[in-house]
Amino acid sequence: MIEYTAPKRAEPSYNGIPRRIWRGRTVELLRNTHELTSESINVSLFGELATDADHEWLQQVLSGLEKDGIIQWDGNVIQLREH
Repeated sequence: MIEYTAPKRAEPSYNGIPRRIWRGRTVELLRNTHELTSESINVSLFGELATDADHEWLQQVLSGLEKDGIIQWDGNVIQLREH
């Protein structure tokens, strides 16, 4: 009998780093500081010379974290959701 295995989907990555790592880094920043702006997270992750592409990637990561109920994004302030 031949077993069927579904093809593995490639995880989205940015600069060679998987999205799950970016999500983890973002959550860790919020854990240590309680609340941040998206700009301060961007600088913490990518440095002062962050590009527009860096900012777009971070927005996607933050949107996913919000959709998954991990963060609360109120205006420009982002914090971990209280459970």
